[in-house]
Amino acid sequence: MKEKIDIWKFQGTLSRRLLIWGAGSTLTGLILFVLTPGFWQGFGIQALAWGVIDGLIAGFGLWLSRKRRRSAVDPTDPRLLETESRKLRRTLLINTALDLVYITGGILLAATLGRNNPAWRGHGWGIIIQGAFLLFFDLINAQCVPPAFLSRPLRAFEDPVHRSFFFAGGEAAALLVHGFPGTPAEMRPLAETLHKQGWTVQGILLPGFGPELSEILDHGGKDWLAAVENALKALQSRYNPVLLVGYSLGGALSIRAAGRLRPDGLVLLSPFWRLGTALQRLVGFVLRPFLPRYFRPLQKADFSDPNLRRSLGEFFPDIDLEDPQTQEEIRDLQVPLSVIRQIMQTGRGGYRSARSVTAPSLVVQGTGDELVRPGNTEELIKRLSSPPRYLEIPGGHNVVDNREPGWGILEQAVLEFARSIRVDEKLRA
Repeated sequence: MKEKIDIWKFQGTLSRRLLIWGAGSTLTGLILFVLTPGFWQGFGIQALAWGVIDGLIAGFGLWLSRKRRRSAVDPTDPRLLETESRKLRRTLLINTALDLVYITGGILLAATLGRNNPAWRGHGWGIIIQGAFLLFFDLINAQCVPPAFLSRPLRAFEDPVHRSFFFAGGEAAALLVHGFPGTPAEMRPLAETLHKQGWTVQGILLPGFGPELSEILDHGGKDWLAAVENALKALQSRYNPVLLVGYSLGGALSIRAAGRLRPDGLVLLSPFWRLGTALQRLVGFVLRPFLPRYFRPLQKADFSDPNLRRSLGEFFPDIDLEDPQTQEEIRDLQVPLSVIRQIMQTGRGGYRSARSVTAPSLVVQGTGDELVRPGNTEELIKRLSSPPRYLEIPGGHNVVDNREPGWGILEQAVLEFARSIRVDEKLRA
């Protein structure tokens, strides 16, 4: 999965930010030095000196970045970009350590020479403030340095099973929405079950998923919701009744779509709306500015684990998991945190929209689900306008997998609910 990355542009942006700080610091320092005595004069001298130094460093950084880009044989070469990324990140982390030294020096200066001398105390606090700014500047930007690529070119999702599907059937239709990071393939077993009962069944591919994974950064929650709503509207214009089925992230999207477009029935399977405990979310919120923009979910993958091999085989059916180079590429796969933020926003949107859902609903939850915990699902269904049919079944999060222990129970429950929707529609007619 590649992102539209320009390390050269990032370096330029970094230098311009530092240049702005340097200019402001220089101007502030000059004013304080000329107009104020004592503490503020000492503070101003430090602001002036550090501002000039920061400006020179920023200017040199801009010049060096442009020079290196012009001199590169191919400025888009991933190997060169990766080298530049690592070099910049290393420099920023070294600077972060030096910033701590500066802050410590400022504290010592203020506490010793500045104890009885306001000017020296001003010098100490000037160093502390400048060092603190640079500490946050270097640390946060070190976490934001983009890699040359988010993954190497693995052959993924090439099988047509990962694309949207449409099984023509009778007048009743069902729309199936997959989860993250899935594809319509995970919804096919349930689709085939419904189709055998005479339903027309459609499974959509959310924008930026599966075969379109290279474009995931071009899409977000609004695009995913629009895809679900457009497909639902199209089915509602041609079929009756229409059943909407959402799994995991698809559940959050289905809740939002159901609240606005009123399908005849709604099925939520392991419906996602939030991650972790309240404490974990609080810690994540506090640490978010310091987290890298990208993470490697498979960095420590154990390729001897049969469950992992099975999961990877579903997403990368054509790759050789015995090949050391392939294993290295999989461990190198990086996911941008911006995608996770979009998923979290989508989940919260589903939770907020639950009160507007008036359709009859069925909710199925795995008792051993560690991603979407039963307690979270119970909290979600309390917000639905009318009490749903709630069912807990054996298994974890992947309840749509027909190899899971609770699959038979889920299949039967969905069929019974689908039949009730058809009966209700006939009675209304």
